[in-house]
Amino acid sequence: MAARLKHNIEEDYLTCSICFNIFTDPRQLSCGHSYCIQCLVEYLKSTTSSKSCPTCRQAMNCPKSTEIQTWIQTLPQDLLLIGIINAVKKHDPDQDHDYDETINGGKTLQEKTVCDKHIKCFEYFCSDHQDILCSECVAELHKKCVSSPISELQLKALSELNEIHSNVVRNLKDMSEIEQKGILNLVSYQNKKEEKLFILSSLRKQFEKFSSLILTDIKAKETSLNWPEVNMKSVLKAIRIHRSHLEQFRDDIVTTTREINIAKKQKDVLEIHKAADTLLNKAEINYSCFRDYKISFESNDLLISSISKVKEVANIEISSDVDIDYHADETLSVIEPETDFMMYRKREFSVNQETHLYRSLSGICLLDNSLIIIDQYNNNAMKMTLDGECVGNCSLTEPYQVCKSGNTGIAITCWDKNVIFILDTEPILSIKKVVKTNKHYLGISGAGKDRYLVTSPDSSIDVISTSGEILFSIDSRKQSNIFSSLFRKSASVPVKAMLKDETVIMCDSIKKTLVCMDFVGRIFWQRKIPGISNFTCGPEEIYCTLSCSNRVLRLTFDGNIADNTFLNIRHPWAIDTQGQTIVITEDSPSEKYHIIKLE
Repeated sequence: MAARLKHNIEEDYLTCSICFNIFTDPRQLSCGHSYCIQCLVEYLKSTTSSKSCPTCRQAMNCPKSTEIQTWIQTLPQDLLLIGIINAVKKHDPDQDHDYDETINGGKTLQEKTVCDKHIKCFEYFCSDHQDILCSECVAELHKKCVSSPISELQLKALSELNEIHSNVVRNLKDMSEIEQKGILNLVSYQNKKEEKLFILSSLRKQFEKFSSLILTDIKAKETSLNWPEVNMKSVLKAIRIHRSHLEQFRDDIVTTTREINIAKKQKDVLEIHKAADTLLNKAEINYSCFRDYKISFESNDLLISSISKVKEVANIEISSDVDIDYHADETLSVIEPETDFMMYRKREFSVNQETHLYRSLSGICLLDNSLIIIDQYNNNAMKMTLDGECVGNCSLTEPYQVCKSGNTGIAITCWDKNVIFILDTEPILSIKKVVKTNKHYLGISGAGKDRYLVTSPDSSIDVISTSGEILFSIDSRKQSNIFSSLFRKSASVPVKAMLKDETVIMCDSIKKTLVCMDFVGRIFWQRKIPGISNFTCGPEEIYCTLSCSNRVLRLTFDGNIADNTFLNIRHPWAIDTQGQTIVITEDSPSEKYHIIKLE
């Protein structure tokens, strides 16, 4: 053990950082670092740049008129290092015989207490040479050294050790109290959690039992509605079979009537009499199954009313004195509609908030397994997974709105230039080409293969190719009644338009109106929606975001509002949908977006 301690001391404290050997005549620089005198000479000779300490790079105050070797000789010796080196050499465990080993109860080392030279007890400690001395040694050899009585040093060391021990004991006590409190808090939380889980489990079982009874009742009523239909179809089938037999029998009678052979005719007549009795008896039909059925149905209004008012099964809140930041929040809720009943899961995410403090998420596009978010303020397009992870980004100039382009591509409009960016999303998000257009377009959506439906601040709506060529434009004369005030005073506000079957649905952001028209500008319907920010078309309905009132509306394709309390989201802005998934960004300066899964 002593040998290992000696080795550690030599390696950590007594080794020159230039030659990596035990110091030889160590000299101390003004910065406090020490090196072998010869190592300093060789180091300074090899250094052509400014003279600085090899460890901390502090400049050495070496006079230009003085030779290096002469100047190094004037540096002070590091007496502390020299004393430690001498003490280590003097007490080398391989040569030291001043230690006794006792085997009773283990091994102990007893340090010498008497000076071999003067035969006196050690009473002093030399700080310069780090050695214990007797009074004669101090008077003869260590007059200029700093020496202190061993008794005083022991008292001082004991006092310091006691203070450290008290601090350690106090910290251990505090840690034990904190640990105990943590255990109690954990047990308390687990007990509360078990109580709430028991309640939720009970609710789930009640709901399953209740829903099972409801479904059984509905199935029984569906079966009872089916039996008259099945009975009538069965009778009709029997009638068709008997009718075909009677028609065949009728043909046989006609043939017998025309028979010339009297004997054969009499024989056939007897057989016809016999067959007629059988067929006519079987052809007797009970027509009571074809009576005029009346179906009366009265729904359970109390049950339907209760279901329509259910927003969530329960509210759960986990609070603490310490603020906790959740990056994603998933809730299972029930939409409270006017016409139907629907479950949905909503997850809230934030884009990378460490890069920028301000965001303007102006566009969003839902792909098969990911989504694209446009950050107009920071000139960036980001590819995100459906779990909120950013897997790619691309820097663009003032990007604004985005839509799908082909199988794996996207198209992005520019806020201040007549260009459209075409990007690939697989395997990484990258610019494929930049298309220059004749007009300045802001709104963009897909219009079939290799075509886009784009809107311009001059109130025009065009269908363009992927090369920017205008394929078709809505007649401005026909649409004057729609866009008479559009962008009259605010040419920077965009219009978004989307194709649905053979119509164009357009958002007038000045009049706050949703308009449906054909390709010559004739209006089919228009709906005033105060505060509308954006919209998108799903497979069966239209979704509109209302940033000012924190709502998302559902509209039918004939312009009627299906549900004005569909979703509640803080300042919803850009929106897109695909299948049963809806994605929505929040209005700037928010960095949040939402993924809603309808169930």
